[in-house]
Amino acid sequence: MAKKSTSTESEPVRALFELDDFNSAKPPTPASIVGKIWTRNKAQLIARYLYSFLSVTKNGIYIDAFAGPQKVEDREESWAALRFLEKESKFLNRAYLFEQDPSKIQYLDNLRSKYCQGFTRLWKRQVLVFPGDCNQEIPKCLKKHPIKANKAAFALLDQRTHECTWDLVKTLATHKTQGTKIELFYFLAQGWMNRSIKSSTTTEKLQQIDAWWGGNDWQAFVEMNSYARSQFMENRFMNELGYKFARAFPMYEKGHDGKIMFWLIHASDHPRAIPLMISAYKSIGLHWSDERWEQGDIEDLINELGDNPTFEFDDSSED
Repeated sequence: MAKKSTSTESEPVRALFELDDFNSAKPPTPASIVGKIWTRNKAQLIARYLYSFLSVTKNGIYIDAFAGPQKVEDREESWAALRFLEKESKFLNRAYLFEQDPSKIQYLDNLRSKYCQGFTRLWKRQVLVFPGDCNQEIPKCLKKHPIKANKAAFALLDQRTHECTWDLVKTLATHKTQGTKIELFYFLAQGWMNRSIKSSTTTEKLQQIDAWWGGNDWQAFVEMNSYARSQFMENRFMNELGYKFARAFPMYEKGHDGKIMFWLIHASDHPRAIPLMISAYKSIGLHWSDERWEQGDIEDLINELGDNPTFEFDDSSED
């Protein structure tokens, strides 16, 4: 029989960040019990990362391009906006939720009401719902509500396959002319990309793929294998869009193994962003292995930056 662990007088090991949420991490539910576990892991990963990073930046604006629940009956577990907002981070200033499907707007309205309930200073906790195509509505929103240089901002581009245009990605990446760029979480479909493109034979479908890619020269990319695609997109976000850091995180069919269904391309200008995402990735029971970001390198980076690095953000309540 295994012995129960007992407390000791030795000093506890210091965590990467003092976050109770990370310490309560649970392994993913077996794929045999639930359906699309990668969707649930995706929502959990985003929620954990954003909550933790807001604890570092002390402020933030959340943009969700496809904010409605993908499946209404599974929304309690796999709805990213719900999983994030229910954590009620005191550092979140605004959330902009976009959704093209009219049948899902009511769920977003209910989520907004629940999140803002009982909070008297709504200018500090504002959730706005925008019906319509995110490719058109997000540029309008940013023009009406420009994000200041001292504000951290995160955009979740959780597309199914080819719904997010490259023009929108560039709009988000270039919106802030000073300070750090809007941090991007760009989901690249892998598990069914080839099948989707092969079935796209109409002019309208091919034009959609062109808009998604930002041109008609996507054929060479489609012919790459999975890992080549992820590395290509990492380089594209850094070289073409100018991000200082970009890493691709695989979302597996069975949680920690099986075929890769999505690549999460995480692009940021923050030196602690990638190490923190790796910690979030591991905390939900997923295995991380990348020779560019081994654990020793992560610890060296954290030691170099210290526990309280200087950020370009402030925690003022002004918009």
